[in-house]
Amino acid sequence: MIEDLVNGGIFGPTLCGKTTLAKKLSMHWFRAKQRRTLVLDPYLDRWGEHATVFHTNQQVEFWSKV
Repeated sequence: MIEDLVNGGIFGPTLCGKTTLAKKLSMHWFRAKQRRTLVLDPYLDRWGEHATVFHTNQQVEFWSKV
């Protein structure tokens, strides 16, 4: 169940929907638990106000928040 997910990974080939799934899980987590998510995204996509997004060149900042 999503409420039990603490951390995880989403894997698959290019253009299979990984980012779409991650965004939906992130939004669900926020709606269900009022918890924000941390995202490391090379494209800086829009994730919504519930997510803190870091570019891949900000890995030190990202990992300090994790």
